Amino acid sequence: MERNRAAKQIFAENLRWALKQAGMTQTELGKRTGLSRDAISSYANQRTLPSTESRKKMARALKIGLEDLLPANAATERANSLTITAEGGTGARLEARVHNVPMDVLTKVVELLRPFVGLDP
Repeated sequence: MERNRAAKQIFAENLRWALKQAGMTQTELGKRTGLSRDAISSYANQRTLPSTESRKKMARALKIGLEDLLPANAATERANSLTITAEGGTGARLEARVHNVPMDVLTKVVELLRPFVGLDP
């Protein structure tokens, strides 16, 4: 049960990120995949986890790998993943996603970034 909840959360976060990166709406993804807008919304809001076939359709439409939507080790992925977003004065935005990195390395990265992003100590 816990593994399924973690997988839903990871998939939802990755789906929302992929939609944003592709500049695509849930409705548009539904049209490109043949999945309903309600189904896409259900996935994006952690209510259900799509079938493997549906994940494949979404990955193809979003032009990303299947693992980008749901890594094979989804139950433990959350403990060692990090998304870094930076926005420049011109409105330029950079987003980096790091997966499968040891927790001590992620902790060090956060410590190093803390002064630059205004995180509380």
